[in-house]
Amino acid sequence: MLKNHFIANKFLNKFFLFDYYNLLYIQVNEELYNCAVDYLASGQNISEISDIISTPFAPYIEEISQLLASNLLISDTTLDCEIIKTFPKVYFSFPTVHDCNLRCKYCFANAGTNFNEKNKNISSQQIENIYKFLLNCDNFKNTNKFRLDFVSGGEPLLNFGLVKEAKTIGDRIFNECGKTLDIWLCTNAVLLEEDKAKYLNNNNISIGVSLDGPKDVNDICRNYPDGNSSYSEVVDAISEIISNKTYSRFFRDMWVLTVITSQTKNIIDILEHHKNMGLNNVQMKIVRSAENDEFALTKKSVQNFISIYSELADFIIKRIECDDISYLKMFLNGNDYLGKIIIRLILRDAAVYRCMAGRNKMSFAANGDIYPCDSFVGIPDFKIGNIHDGLYQKKIDEFYNMIIFKRPKCKDCWANIICGGDCYYNSYVKNGNMRDPDEAFCEVNQHLCLLSIKIVGHLSLEKPELFDVLHQYLEKRKAFQ
Repeated sequence: MLKNHFIANKFLNKFFLFDYYNLLYIQVNEELYNCAVDYLASGQNISEISDIISTPFAPYIEEISQLLASNLLISDTTLDCEIIKTFPKVYFSFPTVHDCNLRCKYCFANAGTNFNEKNKNISSQQIENIYKFLLNCDNFKNTNKFRLDFVSGGEPLLNFGLVKEAKTIGDRIFNECGKTLDIWLCTNAVLLEEDKAKYLNNNNISIGVSLDGPKDVNDICRNYPDGNSSYSEVVDAISEIISNKTYSRFFRDMWVLTVITSQTKNIIDILEHHKNMGLNNVQMKIVRSAENDEFALTKKSVQNFISIYSELADFIIKRIECDDISYLKMFLNGNDYLGKIIIRLILRDAAVYRCMAGRNKMSFAANGDIYPCDSFVGIPDFKIGNIHDGLYQKKIDEFYNMIIFKRPKCKDCWANIICGGDCYYNSYVKNGNMRDPDEAFCEVNQHLCLLSIKIVGHLSLEKPELFDVLHQYLEKRKAFQ
């Protein structure tokens, strides 16, 4: 049985069919487009090429036959993929302390209380143990590049001395093995004084700063324990770094991390705010919270997420029409929920896994326990090892087997290799297991896929020169990752 794997779409009086198996746009005339719409609406399936004559495609049998002969639009192709176990780079994280000086309302780590052991500080010896564990781990024996992310459930600047020790110890141990260690630090910036910024700059440690947008937006969730605003301190710290010409361009070109919640009213205003501050790199992620959380993506709040992202897409297309891709480039990265989908379409790069969690991404707690990512820290069922006991291979295999085609509700979804599937942690907090995606997430992300198809289609068909610029930009950046 042949299977349909395309959708019909149009914009600016241009018509095209999008093959979501091959991530390919096929521009057609209006008549063929209308035939495709009628065919999809009929629910028909072509068993063999000769069946075309009995479908709305009959007037275009020659054109459709040629496409089918190339396995486009309709074919017997079954998408599948081998389990991936080789990694060019390993990403890992640990906190300097399981604690935070803010009380952000959507925090997955609940200000560090997700880790309920008495000793919440990691030691210098433990850092060395973690490094040696990774370098001696059979899973990573062929990996030469490692990156430490200070993101896991605590504000790293609360124990800045440990950041320095992690750098010193890492340089020694990884250099001895002929391997490289990069460090990235995520901070709320409240404690980002000049001496710390100078150290980070001088030691090539890149940073990301959490900021949800203008003051009224940021103050909804990101406040001190007493409820007071953190906005002015954060903005001042960012501005001082961006304006300081003694810092490297690499350091000044920091990332800003923004969480999109059910309370977010306008993403365009957030981008404008960040751009006006001189920020060029934005990661916007949809909040991951339990169903009863007031900020969560739920069935009740789905339409708000769809609405604000639709407005963003329309804005981006209008900027493209003016030959301006600066706003698009701001969130064109592998961590932004919309940006990463657009990248996949531009590069025609299928999302086989949702993320790297449990495979070449791991989070270490202060006691040496290992989890698949920061969000799972402290949840016993998701402990995948300990630096003294090693990895629990059966647990690791669960993540190797999280290929999109093996997730029951994802394997037959039209958007699977564009979407990549729901966040494992989000699936867990919503459904009690990491394999079944959250229905609200699916609805929003399918919409993000459609918006991305529209944006990239507009670029490739209306502004091919800009499409080529972005394609080259992304290929070059990919080579350095």
